[in-house]
Amino acid sequence: MKNKIKLLSLITALTILMSAIPVNAYAAVPKVNSFSLKSYSESSLTLKWKKAKNVKGYAVYIYDSKSKKYKKAKALSAKSSSVKISKLSSAKTYKFYIKAYKGTAKKPVYGKKSKVISVSTAPSTPKAPQVSASVSSASITWSKVKGASGYEISVTDSATNSTRKLTVNSNSVTIDSLNASSSYSCRIRAYRTLSGKNYYSKSSSAVGFNTLSLPIAAPIIPVSPVSPVIPVIPTPPSEPGVTQTQINENVTFQTMNGFGCSAAWWAQKVGGWEDTQRDIISLLYSSSNGIGLNIYRYNLGAGSINDEALYNKGTRTESFLNDDGTYDFSKDSNAQKSLEIANEINPELEVTLFCNSAPIQYTKNGKAYGDYNENAIESNLSSEHYSDFAKYCFNCVEYFKSKGYNISKLSPINGPEWSWQAYGNGGAGQEGCHFDPGECVNLYTAFIDEASTRELTNNDIQIEIFESGQIGTALFEEYTNALLIETGINGKNNAKIRNHLRTLSCHSYWADTQAKRNARNYLDSSYPKYSYAVTEYCQMIDGTNGLDINYGIDLANVIYDDLTIMNAVEWDWWTGVSNGVYCDGLVYINDSDHSYETSKRLWCLGNFSKFIKKGALRVSANYMNEAVNTCTFKNPDGSLAIIYINNSESSQTAGINISGYSGFSSYVTSDSLNLESFESGRISADSQVNLPAKSVTTVVLK
Repeated sequence: MKNKIKLLSLITALTILMSAIPVNAYAAVPKVNSFSLKSYSESSLTLKWKKAKNVKGYAVYIYDSKSKKYKKAKALSAKSSSVKISKLSSAKTYKFYIKAYKGTAKKPVYGKKSKVISVSTAPSTPKAPQVSASVSSASITWSKVKGASGYEISVTDSATNSTRKLTVNSNSVTIDSLNASSSYSCRIRAYRTLSGKNYYSKSSSAVGFNTLSLPIAAPIIPVSPVSPVIPVIPTPPSEPGVTQTQINENVTFQTMNGFGCSAAWWAQKVGGWEDTQRDIISLLYSSSNGIGLNIYRYNLGAGSINDEALYNKGTRTESFLNDDGTYDFSKDSNAQKSLEIANEINPELEVTLFCNSAPIQYTKNGKAYGDYNENAIESNLSSEHYSDFAKYCFNCVEYFKSKGYNISKLSPINGPEWSWQAYGNGGAGQEGCHFDPGECVNLYTAFIDEASTRELTNNDIQIEIFESGQIGTALFEEYTNALLIETGINGKNNAKIRNHLRTLSCHSYWADTQAKRNARNYLDSSYPKYSYAVTEYCQMIDGTNGLDINYGIDLANVIYDDLTIMNAVEWDWWTGVSNGVYCDGLVYINDSDHSYETSKRLWCLGNFSKFIKKGALRVSANYMNEAVNTCTFKNPDGSLAIIYINNSESSQTAGINISGYSGFSSYVTSDSLNLESFESGRISADSQVNLPAKSVTTVVLK
């Protein structure tokens, strides 16, 4: 009897409790979208979000590093769409998420939490710098700021009000090429880098300084007036047989985004090799121990992991999508580990997520490639799943961003011209999906629409278009026209693509120098406003892994053509690490003992990637030697990187008497050297550098 009374009392209590909560509070509470940083300062962060409908309010949570748990930072009304979090430490990372709630403030019913965002406060404002000036330069020093990743120095010419800006990692810098007897002022601001974004402090107070006067020259003896003569600027003296390198920094071309490679499919293995994983990945992404790549192309697999018909087992992949439509982001763990290590090695890493095929749950045949059909080439993805594919990819973007990665690009199509069918025996070599030009337009439109739904612009993430497998062909022009033409019905259909697109992304497979000239002429005449990127290339030679210098020199010439003919703003190798006897790897690995060896291709690529920084501007360069290809880039820090490719069997010599620079260092990849320091010295009238036979030499001028 007593038990019955207790049960009755419990039921009564629950009934009273339930009646106190409004019924509509239990309706689905919407998830808050577009949670992001609005502004920041040294001691505060202002966060913003898109208002949710029919909610009572919001709760913002902050991660507590001591308890290692999230705690509520602010409770806000339904009218709020931003909040300021104060009393924070300078130059420190903070993590937040937000949840909407219904019901009452005392008895809230919460929705799902938003994505977690990692943001930083600004560093403290630097103290005013100290300046020591000479005739044409100024040495600037300042006190270090705690937590700063680097510093931006602004030097303003008082006469012209023009400002030069430089960024450095140290607390001192020398500014060259100043005018004598002139007045300048300078300011310093610190910045902290987190996930590719710089958080800037306020600028220090300005410090004025004057450069010194030029020495008094000998008096000029007047002569009788004569007919005017056009002055001839003498060529700087050089040793007999030494050809001068002619640099004109006033003639400029493209600005570089950087160099990278794909992590397909080596990351799925190497990420699990605890003994050598960091050493291998450092060869690709470390500036001190490797070639300093800054772009990482992560393959979003289609889920072919159990497909025995994919005869190359190493190309089978896991997908984050489950058959029931849910997600499992614990999958692809080794590949995720490889990305994590690369990001630790290079915190400035930019990540592109790319797909060879949509997840097999969306394809027509449930496979990551099309069925064999000798009479027709058809896409393996029906249009009814375009939106599903887009949602999947953007959910992956959100996941990787929540992990703190700088996801800058998303590429859903790879080589759409090719058939990507199974062979006659039903097997296939790798994942892939064909799209005809009209299908490309419709799929990209679905992706741009999904980005718009999530309030993402091309400043937040760029959708790569269209990863053509071979440029300079009629087929390349057919696809490009379909995607970018501005007239007729097609012009209306692809207006969203044109508005989103900044850079046309393609591959350099099989395109010789003339094909690239054809492609450049076509793009210049038809679509000049878009820049161009090379997102894949390997040498496609079977039967040898091509470790020797000849393969490295050939690669360097391909990069040279892409940079100087196509004006590529980005250059990415295909798969960074490889097994077997095929010219597709920069580093070669042995599965049995996790050992590795490097190809000359790795180091020749490093002659570009290690010294041409993000933001570098290509300038005019001419070295009149038919055996040597030359290109030059001006880096954001003011240094100049000159790359010489000596294709001959004999050494060459290049003069480098270039005004505005005081010293040089050279780095050589040759038959006996792997991107090693070679020469250094001061720049004078007779300065010259040696270019060993069959080598790539990078000369850095400071």
